[in-house]
Amino acid sequence: MANEGLGYVILQANGNLDTPMLFAGLLIMSLLGVVLFVLVELLEYFVLPWHASRRTDAATTSL
Repeated sequence: MANEGLGYVILQANGNLDTPMLFAGLLIMSLLGVVLFVLVELLEYFVLPWHASRRTDAATTSL
């Protein structure tokens, strides 16, 4: 079992009924997820410009 990190803080806050700390950890984890999602989207935009999701006619094209 881990003794450090964000998951550990959330589990400890849950065990100690420390609701503000629990929600702070969840908020940080959510923000981290959003930031990582945006980074992957940007990376995909620059590395895969030919991908179907980047085409202007992608919505009208069917398989």
